[in-house]
Amino acid sequence: MKPPSKMSPGIEGFYPSGSLTHGLSMASGIGISDRVDGDKKDSEPIFCVLGDTELQGGQIWETAVQISFHKLTNIIAFVDDNGMGNDYETAKTLDIGDIESRFSSCGWQVAVVKNGHDVNDLMSAINNKNKNLPLVVIAKTIKGKGISFMENDNIWHGLGPNDEQFIEAYEELDAEKHIIDEIIELKKNRIASLPLQVFPREKTLRDSAADALLERMKVDERIVVIAPELAESTRAGKLSRAFPKRVFNLGVQEPNAMDIVAGLAFSGKIPVIITFTNFVLLRTVDQIFQNIAPFCENALIVGTHDGFMEDGMSVTPYNHFAISRSFYKSKVFCPADYYESKNLTNVALDNGGYSFIFNSRENMPVIYDENIVPRIGIAKIFNPSKNFWSCRIENNDWSENIGGDMNIMVAGAPFVWIAKEVAKELYVKNNISISVINFSSLKPIDEEVIKKGLKKTRYNLVIEKHSPYGGLFSIISEVSVSQASTLKFNLLQYMKNEWVGQSGTPDQLLTEYGFDKDSIKKFILNIMKK
Repeated sequence: MKPPSKMSPGIEGFYPSGSLTHGLSMASGIGISDRVDGDKKDSEPIFCVLGDTELQGGQIWETAVQISFHKLTNIIAFVDDNGMGNDYETAKTLDIGDIESRFSSCGWQVAVVKNGHDVNDLMSAINNKNKNLPLVVIAKTIKGKGISFMENDNIWHGLGPNDEQFIEAYEELDAEKHIIDEIIELKKNRIASLPLQVFPREKTLRDSAADALLERMKVDERIVVIAPELAESTRAGKLSRAFPKRVFNLGVQEPNAMDIVAGLAFSGKIPVIITFTNFVLLRTVDQIFQNIAPFCENALIVGTHDGFMEDGMSVTPYNHFAISRSFYKSKVFCPADYYESKNLTNVALDNGGYSFIFNSRENMPVIYDENIVPRIGIAKIFNPSKNFWSCRIENNDWSENIGGDMNIMVAGAPFVWIAKEVAKELYVKNNISISVINFSSLKPIDEEVIKKGLKKTRYNLVIEKHSPYGGLFSIISEVSVSQASTLKFNLLQYMKNEWVGQSGTPDQLLTEYGFDKDSIKKFILNIMKK
């Protein structure tokens, strides 16, 4: 996680750099700025902290060469060399070899500090810097140093301690009792201030693609899975254990991974790439544009960790619908629950071409059962008076399930579930003729249902976990404008403000942004009064 701005209390001039491999380039930019400002500022040190697994990324080495070439000698980089990445030991995902010789070959002074926890040794390395070269300090460290149950245990990379473990950890760090008590009290107060649970935790969508592939890979040897670094978080690790010869962890190399997907598809394989939504899309736009979109006959791009979550700004997507649907001949899906996502994985692979599936991180409410049949380009309509989902392929009377007063148009988890619960309560308590339309297929989208809703229904409200630009509201607006001569424009956008991801629990974030049931009901009731 990272703070949402460069204002970090207690650290003047601190800048959170973004996802992995960005930091050194930003340090270079600051160095160039200092160069432009003059000699005095050019001599001030610029510090950049890197992880050893981060060095798997090619941008690091592009920048290392560039910094040396432009003689940005006031840059000092620290490498936290603990041998651990998010998934496994760094050398097991992608061994980058001798870090010291790599930086040296790029024109850097290299200092190796054997005990990277010793501040005096770190300061000695800085004080012995060659003023004519950029410096990298390779600090040999132990992950979780000082806390016995955390040392060299990779599970703590993305897991926080419970209260008992928290107290044990602070005691091992020789913290005074009154400090521990103060922090425990702060934690209790924070928990007490948390909002009520916005949605039930039942089944996580990030298991869905891996579970579908576990079955499919048994019968189709053409499927090859690419999992850049985050295999355990995205559940691709279970595929690696089941099919070790057909799953490849490439480390922090998403651009390279996407071109490998293109090469696999060109060779007649069926590649599936699985990683966080932001990384699988934002770091690979050029590769998709050049090599996937024009030529790819069969590939699946799975982005996990969609929506509001605890992991913070760098991994919280907000423009993924806009980007993915703009690619030539792409198909884009955002399923509502585990079963819809699992079955959509198979539908996408059966259909050919290349598809994006965006899945949320948390355990999400289950809406459908295992027999749900997702269809490309077909929406599902929920009628609260019948407590029933329909679609225009399976149900001849589907249009009767579209509400007369309000349609909530939505995609993804937990938003479809929240919309469904809102509709049920407004129907029962307020006698509002309301329906929910689940657009899990965003491209192609169900234009027939959109047209019917805009013709029949008094208000159509779009609720989405996306920037107000380029997402579901924009898609429906495009359909509306194309039919402007025959449709009345009665489309409402729930959240019009731009936003950027924050750190917090899903319940905190959904409540903060007004995506809880009470906020949505209040909005709809105010609209219905007009």
